[in-house]
Amino acid sequence: MRIGQGGNARILATTISVVFALLFIGTPLVSAEDIGQFSGKITNTPQFIQRTGCDSNGASADLQQYLNGVWVDVAPAKGRTATAGCNGNSGEPWIIVSLPVGTQVRWHIWAAGAWSLYSDPGEMTTPTTDSAGALGGPAPTAPVPEMPILQPCAFTQTLPCIQSFTLLDGKGKVLTATPRNAWTTSYIFGGQVFSGNLYDWNVPGLTQSNGNSDLIITAEYFPLKTPYCWLPNQAVSTCDYGADTIRVAITPSWRKSNPGPFHFPLLPDDKICGSKKSPQTCTPGWDLSENYKYQISLKMPEDFTIAMLVGEGKSGWLTKSTDSKGSKNVILIGTPAMKTYTLNSDLAPIADDQSKAVMGNVGLSFYIHSNKSEQAQWTNGCNGGDTLSFWRTSIIGNTPEWSKGDEAVQMQMGGPHFLADGTLNTGLFQIQVPISMAQCLWNVDLSKAVRATVQATYGSQGATEVVTTSEYVQKGYYVLTTAGFHYSSPTLKVKLKQDASGKVLAEAPVDVISEPEPILTAAPTGVATTIKAIAKPVAKNVTISCARGKTIKKVTGPKPTCPTGYIKK
Repeated sequence: MRIGQGGNARILATTISVVFALLFIGTPLVSAEDIGQFSGKITNTPQFIQRTGCDSNGASADLQQYLNGVWVDVAPAKGRTATAGCNGNSGEPWIIVSLPVGTQVRWHIWAAGAWSLYSDPGEMTTPTTDSAGALGGPAPTAPVPEMPILQPCAFTQTLPCIQSFTLLDGKGKVLTATPRNAWTTSYIFGGQVFSGNLYDWNVPGLTQSNGNSDLIITAEYFPLKTPYCWLPNQAVSTCDYGADTIRVAITPSWRKSNPGPFHFPLLPDDKICGSKKSPQTCTPGWDLSENYKYQISLKMPEDFTIAMLVGEGKSGWLTKSTDSKGSKNVILIGTPAMKTYTLNSDLAPIADDQSKAVMGNVGLSFYIHSNKSEQAQWTNGCNGGDTLSFWRTSIIGNTPEWSKGDEAVQMQMGGPHFLADGTLNTGLFQIQVPISMAQCLWNVDLSKAVRATVQATYGSQGATEVVTTSEYVQKGYYVLTTAGFHYSSPTLKVKLKQDASGKVLAEAPVDVISEPEPILTAAPTGVATTIKAIAKPVAKNVTISCARGKTIKKVTGPKPTCPTGYIKK
Protein backbone atom coordinates (compact mmCIF):
# COMPACT_ATOMS: atom_id res chain seq x y z
CA MET A 1 0.00 0.00 0.00
CA ARG A 2 1.30 3.45 -0.87
CA ILE A 3 0.27 6.47 1.18
CA GLY A 4 1.49 10.00 0.58
CA GLN A 5 3.17 11.78 -2.34
CA GLY A 6 4.58 9.59 -5.06
CA GLY A 7 4.32 6.49 -2.89
CA ASN A 8 6.94 7.67 -0.34
CA ALA A 9 5.60 5.26 2.27
CA ARG A 10 5.51 1.76 0.88
CA ILE A 11 4.36 -1.24 2.89
CA LEU A 12 3.59 -4.92 2.53
CA ALA A 13 0.09 -6.11 1.67
CA THR A 14 -1.30 -9.58 1.38
CA THR A 15 -3.51 -10.91 -1.36
CA ILE A 16 -6.48 -13.19 -1.41
CA SER A 17 -8.13 -14.16 -4.63
CA VAL A 18 -11.63 -15.52 -5.02
CA VAL A 19 -12.47 -16.84 -8.47
CA PHE A 20 -15.91 -17.62 -9.82
CA ALA A 21 -17.92 -16.77 -12.92
CA LEU A 22 -21.35 -16.47 -14.43
CA LEU A 23 -21.76 -17.13 -18.12
CA PHE A 24 -24.60 -14.63 -18.20
CA ILE A 25 -26.44 -12.51 -15.66
CA GLY A 26 -24.89 -13.27 -12.35
CA THR A 27 -21.76 -12.26 -10.53
CA PRO A 28 -19.09 -11.36 -13.12
CA LEU A 29 -15.79 -13.22 -13.26
CA VAL A 30 -13.73 -11.65 -10.50
CA SER A 31 -10.42 -12.18 -8.78
CA ALA A 32 -10.84 -10.14 -5.61
CA GLU A 33 -7.65 -9.62 -3.65
CA ASP A 34 -7.92 -8.51 -0.05
CA ILE A 35 -5.30 -6.44 1.71
CA GLY A 36 -3.53 -7.83 4.74
CA GLN A 37 -1.67 -6.00 7.51
CA PHE A 38 -0.35 -2.58 6.69
CA SER A 39 0.89 0.57 8.32
CA GLY A 40 1.07 3.88 6.57
CA LYS A 41 1.02 7.62 6.77
CA ILE A 42 -1.94 9.94 6.35
CA THR A 43 -2.96 13.41 7.55
CA ASN A 44 -6.12 15.46 7.30
CA THR A 45 -4.77 16.99 4.11
CA PRO A 46 -5.50 15.22 0.81
CA GLN A 47 -3.33 12.14 0.49
CA PHE A 48 -2.88 9.61 -2.29
CA ILE A 49 -3.42 6.05 -0.96
CA GLN A 50 -2.69 2.99 -3.04
CA ARG A 51 -2.17 -0.53 -1.84
CA THR A 52 0.58 -2.83 -2.99
CA GLY A 53 -1.08 -5.91 -4.42
CA CYS A 54 -3.35 -6.69 -7.34
CA ASP A 55 -7.12 -6.40 -7.19
CA SER A 56 -9.45 -7.57 -9.95
CA ASN A 57 -11.18 -4.89 -11.99
CA GLY A 58 -14.38 -6.90 -11.55
CA ALA A 59 -14.47 -6.40 -7.77
CA SER A 60 -15.40 -3.34 -5.71
CA ALA A 61 -12.90 -1.79 -3.29
CA ASP A 62 -13.89 0.65 -0.52
CA LEU A 63 -11.63 2.36 1.99
CA GLN A 64 -13.16 2.19 5.49
CA GLN A 65 -12.38 3.95 8.78
CA TYR A 66 -13.11 2.91 12.37
CA LEU A 67 -15.50 5.53 13.76
CA ASN A 68 -17.40 5.46 17.07
CA GLY A 69 -16.91 1.74 17.49
CA VAL A 70 -17.98 0.66 13.98
CA TRP A 71 -16.36 0.41 10.55
CA VAL A 72 -17.86 2.85 8.05
CA ASP A 73 -17.14 3.47 4.37
CA VAL A 74 -14.99 6.48 3.56
CA ALA A 75 -15.24 6.24 -0.22
CA PRO A 76 -14.81 3.70 -3.01
CA ALA A 77 -11.53 3.37 -4.87
CA LYS A 78 -11.28 5.96 -7.64
CA GLY A 79 -9.27 3.82 -9.99
CA ARG A 80 -6.74 1.02 -10.45
CA THR A 81 -3.17 1.32 -11.60
CA ALA A 82 -1.74 -1.43 -13.77
CA THR A 83 1.64 -2.60 -12.47
CA ALA A 84 4.17 -5.18 -13.54
CA GLY A 85 2.98 -7.61 -10.87
CA CYS A 86 -0.66 -7.58 -11.99
CA ASN A 87 -2.21 -9.41 -14.91
CA GLY A 88 -4.37 -7.70 -17.51
CA ASN A 89 -7.52 -8.19 -15.47
CA SER A 90 -6.30 -6.51 -12.28
CA GLY A 91 -4.54 -3.51 -10.82
CA GLU A 92 -3.79 -1.67 -7.58
CA PRO A 93 -6.79 0.31 -6.22
CA TRP A 94 -6.13 3.91 -5.21
CA ILE A 95 -7.97 6.81 -3.65
CA ILE A 96 -7.33 10.41 -2.54
CA VAL A 97 -8.83 11.19 0.88
CA SER A 98 -8.43 13.50 3.88
CA LEU A 99 -8.38 11.77 7.28
CA PRO A 100 -6.86 12.79 10.64
CA VAL A 101 -3.69 11.28 12.06
CA GLY A 102 -4.39 8.17 14.16
CA THR A 103 -7.40 7.07 12.09
CA GLN A 104 -7.68 3.31 11.73
CA VAL A 105 -8.43 2.28 8.16
CA ARG A 106 -8.84 -0.90 6.17
CA TRP A 107 -9.93 -1.99 2.71
CA HIS A 108 -13.25 -3.73 2.03
CA ILE A 109 -13.09 -5.83 -1.16
CA TRP A 110 -16.45 -7.19 -2.30
CA ALA A 111 -18.72 -8.38 -5.08
CA ALA A 112 -22.34 -7.25 -4.84
CA GLY A 113 -24.58 -9.92 -3.39
CA ALA A 114 -21.82 -12.55 -3.41
CA TRP A 115 -19.02 -12.09 -0.89
CA SER A 116 -17.05 -9.59 1.23
CA LEU A 117 -13.40 -9.63 2.29
CA TYR A 118 -11.56 -7.27 4.66
CA SER A 119 -7.98 -6.26 5.34
CA ASP A 120 -6.47 -6.19 8.80
CA PRO A 121 -6.69 -2.60 10.11
CA GLY A 122 -3.76 -0.20 10.16
CA GLU A 123 -3.30 3.07 12.07
CA MET A 124 -2.36 6.17 10.11
CA THR A 125 0.65 8.11 11.45
CA THR A 126 2.42 11.39 10.68
CA PRO A 127 3.33 11.82 6.99
CA THR A 128 6.91 12.07 5.74
CA THR A 129 6.14 15.15 3.68
CA ASP A 130 3.91 18.18 4.05
CA SER A 131 3.61 18.77 0.33
CA ALA A 132 -0.12 18.32 -0.14
CA GLY A 133 -0.21 20.27 -3.37
CA ALA A 134 1.67 17.87 -5.63
CA LEU A 135 0.09 14.50 -5.10
CA GLY A 136 1.90 11.61 -6.66
CA GLY A 137 0.42 8.55 -8.29
CA PRO A 138 -1.95 8.33 -11.25
CA ALA A 139 -4.16 11.17 -12.31
CA PRO A 140 -7.87 10.49 -11.86
CA THR A 141 -9.39 8.96 -14.96
CA ALA A 142 -12.33 10.46 -16.82
CA PRO A 143 -15.65 9.92 -15.02
CA VAL A 144 -17.37 6.66 -15.89
CA PRO A 145 -21.13 6.98 -16.53
CA GLU A 146 -22.79 5.56 -13.45
CA MET A 147 -26.15 3.82 -13.15
CA PRO A 148 -28.44 4.05 -10.10
CA ILE A 149 -28.72 1.41 -7.39
CA LEU A 150 -32.41 0.54 -6.94
CA GLN A 151 -33.91 2.54 -4.05
CA PRO A 152 -36.95 2.20 -1.76
CA CYS A 153 -39.98 3.57 -3.65
CA ALA A 154 -40.70 6.18 -0.94
CA PHE A 155 -37.36 7.87 -1.61
CA THR A 156 -37.44 7.96 -5.41
CA GLN A 157 -39.68 8.38 -8.44
CA THR A 158 -37.36 6.22 -10.55
CA LEU A 159 -38.62 2.76 -11.51
CA PRO A 160 -37.95 -0.02 -10.72
CA CYS A 161 -37.88 0.56 -6.97
CA ILE A 162 -38.21 -1.52 -3.79
CA GLN A 163 -41.76 -1.38 -2.44
CA SER A 164 -41.30 -3.59 0.64
CA PHE A 165 -39.11 -6.26 2.22
CA THR A 166 -40.49 -8.95 4.55
CA LEU A 167 -39.43 -12.31 6.01
CA LEU A 168 -41.41 -15.39 7.01
CA ASP A 169 -40.09 -17.68 9.75
CA GLY A 170 -40.75 -21.41 10.14
CA LYS A 171 -43.80 -20.77 12.34
CA GLY A 172 -45.50 -18.51 9.82
CA LYS A 173 -44.63 -15.24 11.58
CA VAL A 174 -44.11 -12.25 9.28
CA LEU A 175 -41.17 -9.93 10.02
CA THR A 176 -41.09 -6.50 8.36
CA ALA A 177 -37.81 -4.87 7.33
CA THR A 178 -37.23 -1.11 7.58
CA PRO A 179 -34.38 0.67 5.76
CA ARG A 180 -32.17 2.88 7.94
CA ASN A 181 -28.59 4.13 8.23
CA ALA A 182 -28.28 5.00 4.55
CA TRP A 183 -24.78 5.41 3.13
CA THR A 184 -23.66 6.42 -0.34
CA THR A 185 -21.45 4.01 -2.23
CA SER A 186 -20.64 2.64 -5.67
CA TYR A 187 -19.70 -0.79 -6.95
CA ILE A 188 -19.10 -2.70 -10.16
CA PHE A 189 -21.51 -5.29 -11.44
CA GLY A 190 -21.68 -6.70 -14.96
CA GLY A 191 -18.99 -4.25 -16.05
CA GLN A 192 -21.11 -1.24 -15.03
CA VAL A 193 -20.58 1.16 -12.14
CA PHE A 194 -23.68 1.46 -9.94
CA SER A 195 -23.92 4.23 -7.37
CA GLY A 196 -26.41 5.50 -4.82
CA ASN A 197 -27.57 4.69 -1.31
CA LEU A 198 -27.48 1.30 0.34
CA TYR A 199 -29.32 0.68 3.60
CA ASP A 200 -29.22 -1.49 6.67
CA TRP A 201 -32.68 -3.08 6.39
CA ASN A 202 -33.48 -3.70 10.04
CA VAL A 203 -35.71 -6.68 10.91
CA PRO A 204 -36.71 -6.73 14.61
CA GLY A 205 -36.59 -10.30 15.91
CA LEU A 206 -34.29 -11.58 13.16
CA THR A 207 -31.57 -14.01 14.27
CA GLN A 208 -28.68 -14.47 11.84
CA SER A 209 -24.96 -15.10 11.50
CA ASN A 210 -23.74 -11.48 11.74
CA GLY A 211 -25.06 -11.13 15.29
CA ASN A 212 -27.52 -8.35 14.50
CA SER A 213 -30.83 -7.94 12.68
CA ASP A 214 -29.64 -5.94 9.64
CA LEU A 215 -29.70 -7.03 6.00
CA ILE A 216 -28.48 -5.34 2.81
CA ILE A 217 -30.25 -5.39 -0.56
CA THR A 218 -28.18 -4.73 -3.67
CA ALA A 219 -30.33 -4.30 -6.77
CA GLU A 220 -29.66 -3.06 -10.29
CA TYR A 221 -31.45 -2.63 -13.61
CA PHE A 222 -29.73 -3.32 -16.94
CA PRO A 223 -32.02 -1.71 -19.57
CA LEU A 224 -31.92 -3.05 -23.12
CA LYS A 225 -28.81 -1.94 -25.06
CA THR A 226 -26.79 -1.40 -21.87
CA PRO A 227 -23.52 -3.37 -22.19
CA TYR A 228 -23.38 -6.31 -19.79
CA CYS A 229 -19.73 -7.37 -19.52
CA TRP A 230 -19.18 -10.70 -17.78
CA LEU A 231 -15.36 -10.58 -17.80
CA PRO A 232 -12.97 -8.06 -16.23
CA ASN A 233 -11.46 -5.57 -18.72
CA GLN A 234 -13.77 -6.93 -21.42
CA ALA A 235 -13.83 -4.93 -24.65
CA VAL A 236 -17.16 -3.10 -24.72
CA SER A 237 -17.75 -4.25 -28.29
CA THR A 238 -17.84 -7.87 -27.09
CA CYS A 239 -20.25 -7.29 -24.18
CA ASP A 240 -23.89 -8.34 -24.28
CA TYR A 241 -26.28 -5.56 -25.32
CA GLY A 242 -29.37 -7.77 -25.39
CA ALA A 243 -30.15 -7.90 -21.67
CA ASP A 244 -33.23 -6.23 -20.23
CA THR A 245 -32.74 -7.53 -16.73
CA ILE A 246 -33.21 -6.64 -13.06
CA ARG A 247 -31.05 -8.25 -10.38
CA VAL A 248 -31.86 -8.33 -6.65
CA ALA A 249 -29.54 -9.87 -4.02
CA ILE A 250 -29.86 -10.16 -0.22
CA THR A 251 -26.96 -10.47 2.24
CA PRO A 252 -26.50 -9.94 5.99
CA SER A 253 -25.04 -6.51 6.72
CA TRP A 254 -21.26 -6.37 7.08
CA ARG A 255 -21.23 -2.84 8.50
CA LYS A 256 -21.12 -3.68 12.23
CA SER A 257 -19.19 -6.95 12.38
CA ASN A 258 -16.90 -9.14 10.30
CA PRO A 259 -17.23 -12.88 9.68
CA GLY A 260 -14.72 -15.19 11.32
CA PRO A 261 -12.00 -17.05 9.43
CA PHE A 262 -12.93 -20.02 7.27
CA HIS A 263 -11.71 -23.49 8.25
CA PHE A 264 -10.34 -25.86 5.58
CA PRO A 265 -10.46 -29.33 7.18
CA LEU A 266 -8.32 -31.02 4.53
CA LEU A 267 -5.52 -28.46 4.51
CA PRO A 268 -2.68 -28.40 7.08
CA ASP A 269 -3.14 -24.67 7.67
CA ASP A 270 -6.13 -22.32 7.29
CA LYS A 271 -3.77 -19.48 6.33
CA ILE A 272 -3.93 -20.00 2.59
CA CYS A 273 -4.90 -16.42 1.80
CA GLY A 274 -2.48 -13.54 1.66
CA SER A 275 1.06 -13.74 0.36
CA LYS A 276 3.75 -16.28 1.11
CA LYS A 277 5.56 -13.64 3.16
CA SER A 278 2.45 -12.77 5.16
CA PRO A 279 -0.08 -15.64 5.14
CA GLN A 280 -3.58 -14.85 6.35
CA THR A 281 -6.78 -16.72 7.10
CA CYS A 282 -9.64 -16.40 4.62
CA THR A 283 -12.86 -14.57 5.41
CA PRO A 284 -16.05 -15.17 3.41
CA GLY A 285 -19.19 -13.06 3.61
CA TRP A 286 -21.87 -13.66 6.24
CA ASP A 287 -24.31 -16.51 5.65
CA LEU A 288 -27.94 -15.61 5.07
CA SER A 289 -30.15 -17.52 7.51
CA GLU A 290 -31.87 -20.55 5.98
CA ASN A 291 -34.57 -20.43 8.68
CA TYR A 292 -36.53 -17.76 6.81
CA LYS A 293 -38.17 -17.13 3.46
CA TYR A 294 -37.42 -13.70 2.04
CA GLN A 295 -39.93 -11.62 0.10
CA ILE A 296 -39.26 -8.42 -1.84
CA SER A 297 -41.94 -6.38 -3.61
CA LEU A 298 -40.84 -4.24 -6.57
CA LYS A 299 -42.69 -1.51 -8.45
CA MET A 300 -41.86 -2.10 -12.11
CA PRO A 301 -41.38 0.11 -15.17
CA GLU A 302 -44.50 0.24 -17.37
CA ASP A 303 -42.65 -1.19 -20.38
CA PHE A 304 -41.07 -4.10 -18.45
CA THR A 305 -43.06 -7.28 -19.11
CA ILE A 306 -41.60 -10.20 -17.17
CA ALA A 307 -40.86 -13.32 -19.19
CA MET A 308 -38.38 -15.30 -17.10
CA LEU A 309 -36.92 -15.48 -13.58
CA VAL A 310 -33.60 -17.13 -12.70
CA GLY A 311 -33.04 -17.54 -8.96
CA GLU A 312 -29.92 -18.49 -7.06
CA GLY A 313 -31.31 -20.35 -4.05
CA LYS A 314 -33.16 -23.55 -3.14
CA SER A 315 -36.55 -22.45 -4.41
CA GLY A 316 -38.82 -19.46 -4.75
CA TRP A 317 -41.76 -17.90 -6.49
CA LEU A 318 -42.76 -14.84 -8.49
CA THR A 319 -46.21 -13.25 -8.62
CA LYS A 320 -47.37 -10.21 -10.60
CA SER A 321 -50.10 -7.70 -9.79
CA THR A 322 -51.42 -4.24 -10.64
CA ASP A 323 -52.28 -1.83 -7.83
CA SER A 324 -55.21 0.59 -7.61
CA LYS A 325 -53.23 3.27 -9.45
CA GLY A 326 -52.40 0.95 -12.33
CA SER A 327 -48.76 0.45 -11.30
CA LYS A 328 -47.18 -2.88 -12.15
CA ASN A 329 -45.81 -4.77 -9.14
CA VAL A 330 -43.92 -8.01 -8.71
CA ILE A 331 -43.40 -10.06 -5.55
CA LEU A 332 -40.25 -12.18 -5.28
CA ILE A 333 -40.04 -14.87 -2.62
CA GLY A 334 -37.12 -17.23 -2.12
CA THR A 335 -35.26 -19.59 0.20
CA PRO A 336 -31.44 -19.16 0.27
CA ALA A 337 -28.87 -21.86 -0.47
CA MET A 338 -25.16 -22.53 -0.02
CA LYS A 339 -23.19 -21.45 -3.10
CA THR A 340 -19.56 -22.55 -3.34
CA TYR A 341 -16.50 -21.20 -5.12
CA THR A 342 -12.78 -21.96 -5.31
CA LEU A 343 -10.01 -19.76 -3.95
CA ASN A 344 -6.99 -18.78 -5.98
CA SER A 345 -4.15 -17.15 -4.07
CA ASP A 346 -0.37 -17.24 -3.80
CA LEU A 347 -0.62 -19.98 -1.17
CA ALA A 348 -3.32 -21.98 -2.94
CA PRO A 349 -2.22 -22.02 -6.58
CA ILE A 350 -4.20 -23.78 -9.27
CA ALA A 351 -2.50 -27.10 -8.53
CA ASP A 352 -2.89 -30.00 -6.07
CA ASP A 353 -4.30 -27.91 -3.20
CA GLN A 354 -6.73 -25.97 -5.38
CA SER A 355 -9.52 -28.54 -5.12
CA LYS A 356 -9.32 -28.28 -1.32
CA ALA A 357 -9.41 -24.47 -1.23
CA VAL A 358 -13.19 -24.23 -1.48
CA MET A 359 -15.30 -21.64 0.32
CA GLY A 360 -19.01 -20.91 0.28
CA ASN A 361 -21.76 -18.54 1.31
CA VAL A 362 -25.46 -19.02 1.94
CA GLY A 363 -27.13 -16.41 -0.24
CA LEU A 364 -30.16 -15.50 -2.32
CA SER A 365 -30.38 -13.67 -5.64
CA PHE A 366 -33.08 -13.01 -8.27
CA TYR A 367 -32.54 -12.22 -11.98
CA ILE A 368 -35.67 -11.00 -13.77
CA HIS A 369 -35.68 -10.95 -17.59
CA SER A 370 -38.25 -9.03 -19.64
CA ASN A 371 -39.75 -10.30 -22.88
CA LYS A 372 -37.43 -7.88 -24.71
CA SER A 373 -34.34 -9.54 -23.28
CA GLU A 374 -32.56 -11.68 -25.87
CA GLN A 375 -32.09 -14.38 -23.23
CA ALA A 376 -35.87 -14.80 -22.95
CA GLN A 377 -36.83 -14.49 -26.63
CA TRP A 378 -37.26 -18.24 -26.97
CA THR A 379 -40.19 -18.16 -24.53
CA ASN A 380 -42.20 -15.56 -26.45
CA GLY A 381 -43.79 -18.01 -28.89
CA CYS A 382 -45.31 -20.00 -26.02
CA ASN A 383 -45.68 -17.27 -23.40
CA GLY A 384 -49.25 -16.35 -22.61
CA GLY A 385 -48.25 -13.71 -20.08
CA ASP A 386 -47.03 -16.03 -17.30
CA THR A 387 -43.44 -16.27 -16.08
CA LEU A 388 -41.06 -19.19 -16.57
CA SER A 389 -38.86 -19.64 -13.48
CA PHE A 390 -35.63 -21.51 -12.75
CA TRP A 391 -33.81 -22.03 -9.45
CA ARG A 392 -30.28 -23.34 -8.94
CA THR A 393 -27.83 -23.70 -6.05
CA SER A 394 -24.78 -22.54 -8.01
CA ILE A 395 -23.42 -19.06 -8.68
CA ILE A 396 -22.12 -20.21 -12.04
CA GLY A 397 -24.54 -20.76 -14.87
CA ASN A 398 -25.92 -19.45 -18.10
CA THR A 399 -29.45 -18.31 -18.80
CA PRO A 400 -31.82 -21.20 -19.60
CA GLU A 401 -32.47 -21.82 -23.30
CA TRP A 402 -34.52 -24.06 -25.55
CA SER A 403 -32.76 -26.90 -27.36
CA LYS A 404 -34.87 -27.46 -30.46
CA GLY A 405 -33.09 -30.65 -31.49
CA ASP A 406 -33.57 -32.25 -28.06
CA GLU A 407 -36.98 -30.63 -27.46
CA ALA A 408 -35.69 -29.75 -24.01
CA VAL A 409 -35.08 -26.74 -21.79
CA GLN A 410 -31.40 -26.68 -20.88
CA MET A 411 -29.16 -24.79 -18.47
CA GLN A 412 -25.43 -25.03 -17.86
CA MET A 413 -24.22 -24.72 -14.25
CA GLY A 414 -20.90 -24.99 -12.48
CA GLY A 415 -19.07 -25.14 -9.18
CA PRO A 416 -16.22 -26.93 -7.38
CA HIS A 417 -16.29 -30.72 -7.80
CA PHE A 418 -15.64 -31.26 -4.06
CA LEU A 419 -16.52 -29.31 -0.94
CA ALA A 420 -13.91 -28.18 1.59
CA ASP A 421 -14.35 -31.42 3.59
CA GLY A 422 -13.72 -33.58 0.51
CA THR A 423 -17.31 -34.70 -0.03
CA LEU A 424 -18.84 -34.55 -3.49
CA ASN A 425 -20.47 -31.22 -4.29
CA THR A 426 -24.00 -31.94 -5.54
CA GLY A 427 -26.56 -29.51 -6.85
CA LEU A 428 -30.27 -28.80 -6.77
CA PHE A 429 -32.31 -27.43 -9.66
CA GLN A 430 -35.96 -26.42 -9.98
CA ILE A 431 -38.01 -25.38 -12.99
CA GLN A 432 -41.48 -23.79 -12.84
CA VAL A 433 -43.30 -23.86 -16.18
CA PRO A 434 -46.75 -22.34 -16.82
CA ILE A 435 -49.07 -25.19 -17.78
CA SER A 436 -50.00 -23.46 -21.03
CA MET A 437 -46.30 -23.07 -21.89
CA ALA A 438 -45.59 -26.73 -21.08
CA GLN A 439 -48.36 -27.75 -23.45
CA CYS A 440 -46.94 -25.46 -26.13
CA LEU A 441 -43.30 -26.53 -25.73
CA TRP A 442 -43.73 -30.28 -25.29
CA ASN A 443 -47.26 -30.87 -26.63
CA VAL A 444 -48.38 -32.54 -23.40
CA ASP A 445 -51.68 -32.51 -21.53
CA LEU A 446 -50.87 -32.17 -17.83
CA SER A 447 -54.35 -33.37 -16.88
CA LYS A 448 -53.11 -36.79 -17.97
CA ALA A 449 -50.11 -38.88 -16.94
CA VAL A 450 -46.74 -37.37 -17.85
CA ARG A 451 -43.12 -38.34 -17.33
CA ALA A 452 -40.20 -35.96 -16.88
CA THR A 453 -36.71 -36.77 -18.12
CA VAL A 454 -33.81 -34.82 -16.62
CA GLN A 455 -30.40 -35.44 -18.16
CA ALA A 456 -27.07 -34.10 -16.92
CA THR A 457 -24.27 -33.95 -19.49
CA TYR A 458 -20.70 -33.63 -18.20
CA GLY A 459 -18.78 -32.56 -21.29
CA SER A 460 -16.60 -35.35 -22.64
CA GLN A 461 -17.69 -37.63 -19.78
CA GLY A 462 -21.01 -38.40 -21.48
CA ALA A 463 -24.53 -38.20 -20.03
CA THR A 464 -25.99 -39.29 -16.71
CA GLU A 465 -29.67 -39.64 -15.86
CA VAL A 466 -30.69 -37.60 -12.81
CA VAL A 467 -33.53 -38.79 -10.58
CA THR A 468 -36.44 -36.37 -10.28
CA THR A 469 -37.07 -35.76 -6.59
CA SER A 470 -40.52 -34.19 -6.94
CA GLU A 471 -43.00 -32.81 -9.45
CA TYR A 472 -46.41 -31.26 -8.93
CA VAL A 473 -48.83 -28.63 -10.20
CA GLN A 474 -48.98 -25.32 -8.33
CA LYS A 475 -51.29 -22.41 -9.16
CA GLY A 476 -51.29 -23.11 -12.89
CA TYR A 477 -47.60 -24.10 -13.01
CA TYR A 478 -45.80 -27.38 -13.51
CA VAL A 479 -42.99 -27.54 -10.89
CA LEU A 480 -40.10 -30.01 -11.12
CA THR A 481 -37.25 -30.26 -8.61
CA THR A 482 -34.22 -32.45 -9.22
CA ALA A 483 -31.10 -33.16 -7.18
CA GLY A 484 -28.10 -35.48 -7.13
CA PHE A 485 -26.17 -34.16 -10.11
CA HIS A 486 -22.57 -33.20 -9.40
CA TYR A 487 -20.28 -30.37 -10.44
CA SER A 488 -17.93 -29.13 -12.07
CA SER A 489 -20.05 -28.00 -15.05
CA PRO A 490 -23.10 -30.10 -15.92
CA THR A 491 -25.61 -29.09 -18.57
CA LEU A 492 -29.12 -30.08 -17.44
CA LYS A 493 -31.83 -30.82 -19.99
CA VAL A 494 -35.49 -31.10 -18.98
CA LYS A 495 -38.05 -32.77 -21.22
CA LEU A 496 -41.70 -33.73 -20.68
CA LYS A 497 -43.63 -36.38 -22.57
CA GLN A 498 -47.05 -37.93 -22.39
CA ASP A 499 -46.59 -41.36 -20.84
CA ALA A 500 -49.27 -43.69 -19.49
CA SER A 501 -46.68 -45.14 -17.10
CA GLY A 502 -46.17 -41.69 -15.59
CA LYS A 503 -48.48 -39.99 -13.12
CA VAL A 504 -51.19 -37.38 -12.88
CA LEU A 505 -49.77 -34.56 -10.78
CA ALA A 506 -51.23 -33.33 -7.49
CA GLU A 507 -51.93 -29.67 -6.67
CA ALA A 508 -49.70 -27.98 -4.06
CA PRO A 509 -50.20 -24.58 -2.37
CA VAL A 510 -47.96 -21.60 -3.11
CA ASP A 511 -46.32 -19.95 -0.10
CA VAL A 512 -46.56 -16.17 -0.41
CA ILE A 513 -46.48 -13.83 2.58
CA SER A 514 -49.83 -12.09 2.94
CA GLU A 515 -49.75 -8.52 4.23
CA PRO A 516 -50.49 -4.96 3.05
CA GLU A 517 -47.78 -3.39 0.94
CA PRO A 518 -45.82 -1.04 3.27
CA ILE A 519 -44.81 2.42 2.06
CA LEU A 520 -42.06 4.36 3.83
CA THR A 521 -43.15 7.86 4.75
CA ALA A 522 -39.79 9.67 4.80
CA ALA A 523 -36.18 9.27 3.76
CA PRO A 524 -33.93 7.75 6.43
CA THR A 525 -31.70 10.02 8.51
CA GLY A 526 -29.82 7.31 10.38
CA VAL A 527 -32.83 6.11 12.37
CA ALA A 528 -35.67 3.79 11.49
CA THR A 529 -38.49 5.41 9.52
CA THR A 530 -42.16 4.79 10.14
CA ILE A 531 -44.20 2.37 8.08
CA LYS A 532 -47.59 3.18 6.65
CA ALA A 533 -49.73 0.36 5.33
CA ILE A 534 -51.87 1.24 2.34
CA ALA A 535 -55.28 -0.41 2.34
CA LYS A 536 -55.80 -2.57 -0.71
CA PRO A 537 -58.90 -1.98 -2.85
CA VAL A 538 -61.82 -4.34 -2.47
CA ALA A 539 -61.35 -7.12 -5.01
CA LYS A 540 -64.07 -7.66 -7.62
CA ASN A 541 -65.21 -11.09 -8.75
CA VAL A 542 -63.92 -12.23 -12.12
CA THR A 543 -65.14 -15.19 -14.18
CA ILE A 544 -62.76 -17.25 -16.32
CA SER A 545 -63.28 -20.26 -18.60
CA CYS A 546 -61.15 -23.38 -18.10
CA ALA A 547 -60.81 -26.19 -20.64
CA ARG A 548 -59.90 -29.84 -20.26
CA GLY A 549 -60.27 -31.51 -23.60
CA LYS A 550 -63.87 -30.78 -24.65
CA THR A 551 -64.99 -30.04 -21.09
CA ILE A 552 -65.41 -26.36 -20.20
CA LYS A 553 -65.75 -25.03 -16.65
CA LYS A 554 -66.35 -21.46 -15.50
CA VAL A 555 -64.65 -20.32 -12.28
CA THR A 556 -65.67 -17.12 -10.47
CA GLY A 557 -63.80 -15.28 -7.68
CA PRO A 558 -61.49 -12.35 -6.88
CA LYS A 559 -58.49 -14.26 -8.25
CA PRO A 560 -59.90 -17.34 -9.98
CA THR A 561 -57.60 -20.15 -11.08
CA CYS A 562 -58.35 -23.21 -13.13
CA PRO A 563 -58.64 -26.62 -11.41
CA THR A 564 -55.80 -29.09 -11.75
CA GLY A 565 -55.59 -30.36 -15.30
CA TYR A 566 -57.58 -27.48 -16.76
CA ILE A 567 -56.11 -24.71 -18.91
CA LYS A 568 -57.37 -21.13 -18.94
CA LYS A 569 -58.95 -20.20 -22.27
